[in-house]
Amino acid sequence: MPTGFLVKFSQNFWRFKMNGYLKIGSVLPAGPAYKKLSDITLLPCFLKDGLAAGYALKEHGAFNFVTGAASEVIGTPLKFGTTGAFLNKDSYIDTGVKKSESFTYVVIAKKTANQGFLIGDYIHSTVDPNGKSRGTTISSRGNVYAAVPTGTATAFTQQSSNINDELTLFIYSATKASSTSYLQVYANLQKGVDVFLNKSATDLVNVTNNTVGIGWSKKADTLPWAVIPEIAFACVYNTGFTQAEIESWAQEIRQDLAAFKNLVI
Repeated sequence: MPTGFLVKFSQNFWRFKMNGYLKIGSVLPAGPAYKKLSDITLLPCFLKDGLAAGYALKEHGAFNFVTGAASEVIGTPLKFGTTGAFLNKDSYIDTGVKKSESFTYVVIAKKTANQGFLIGDYIHSTVDPNGKSRGTTISSRGNVYAAVPTGTATAFTQQSSNINDELTLFIYSATKASSTSYLQVYANLQKGVDVFLNKSATDLVNVTNNTVGIGWSKKADTLPWAVIPEIAFACVYNTGFTQAEIESWAQEIRQDLAAFKNLVI
């Protein structure tokens, strides 16, 4: 029986290092190329404390690596491009997860010129009991919209450094610092240009009665976003992160994408 011990592989991710090994004693049969571990699991960079839903859409579609089961696809079956899945109101993933007051969204998708829905729990005013638009959403243009008592406000805007149709890492994190204050952190990485921003807020409405969707939200109703974005990876976390943590984390993501997927951001 081989023995071993845990060693740290990356932040919040551990692996078992063997003192011995198990000999199979046979030659693997000939056949098609065997899959790499990185093709059948979520990338190590996404395995952080608080992970509530995680998707590698190109290889696994709506499979949620946290639950070990496929999430519900609403509408038509998913269609795939070169790096991910094309999602919109006619074909999207309902994660089944309701975000907490402190939470984080991570999405890797192609940036678009106009608005497409990447991730969020947006509720249109026509279906909200208070008659106000609610929820927190990242658009494929790079904007982040966050709910406040009067409705939905722009938390962060698209970045002038971004190039349309290029793969981009978007991160938005909200941390409840006190009963009346929140810290918001935004990251936007594309083609070696890194943008990290933060701002405080006193009036975010983070908890809604809607689940987070990838590509659309169940209660988005008539939200006029017509672009169909191509989404490669999407994750939801039930915790917030500081800007320093996100800056370090973003570099982990960039390295894993290059090493395991040959993708550049």
